[in-house]
Amino acid sequence: MQNVHPLREALHHEVHARPYERMNAPLLLSHVALEGNAGDAERAHLAALLASRQLPVPAEGASHLSADIGGVRLRWEKHGEFHTCTFWRQLAQAPEGFGTPPIADVPADWRAALPGQWLVGLHVLVLPAPLLRHELPASVRGLLDEDSLVGARVMDDSAEVYTDFRLYGDGFARWIVVAGDMTPRRLGRLVQRLQEVETYRMMALLGLPLAREVGAALVGAERDLAEVAERIRLAQADDEPELLRQLTQLAARVEGLYARTHARFSASAASTPAARASATRARIASRTRWRSRSTG
Repeated sequence: MQNVHPLREALHHEVHARPYERMNAPLLLSHVALEGNAGDAERAHLAALLASRQLPVPAEGASHLSADIGGVRLRWEKHGEFHTCTFWRQLAQAPEGFGTPPIADVPADWRAALPGQWLVGLHVLVLPAPLLRHELPASVRGLLDEDSLVGARVMDDSAEVYTDFRLYGDGFARWIVVAGDMTPRRLGRLVQRLQEVETYRMMALLGLPLAREVGAALVGAERDLAEVAERIRLAQADDEPELLRQLTQLAARVEGLYARTHARFSASAASTPAARASATRARIASRTRWRSRSTG
């Protein structure tokens, strides 16, 4: 072909831009997502951490990086409205608890200075599957709150995922993945999808408080419109200028609500299908409150 589109190769290779990591059980992972687009500040902050450990810094314009930073692997991704940092450590044997999270290996001052507002915090413990997989693993029972515990079989029943949707003392939620016979790439894909589900779920929910606020305002606007409509029905010619003024003010009020909320609602609308797609790709087949099965 003589007339090649200038973006052809870049678009073709986009599917490989953020490959899944290779992971093996057992491992412990910490994932954070921070809301806000600070331009190049996120990349510069990451570069400072890498430079302090004599590691290559991300290229200008990069939106993804995966590196070993010394006993811990780091994966960084920059998105339009947020950026994420994921730290994980391979373990020699299955631990008895979450222990010291991998993010603790990063200097506290660097963590405190991460650009953006902290929105998502997640510790993921990946364990090898026990021999009797029809029973709730004892480690899950001891590490999560059974009153709110939920579990799912995923990846065509190759793994099980558990969480209690609670925030613990460090501000992080806890998930446990019990992995069966899975290749490192497949396990890495599952763990990444779980992170995406939680991240996009929270990003979508950013619009909820605003929706509640605007909902109340729209109820008031609807009531005012009904009153004006009734007055129009009974109005005399002398009343028309005042009614027109009230309609104009009401329209301006509603347009103002739209202008104030459009960007946030659009972002939430974009995050919702992304969360659903990640869950679908993880092939979440079922979700059950395990407490009823385990404590009977």
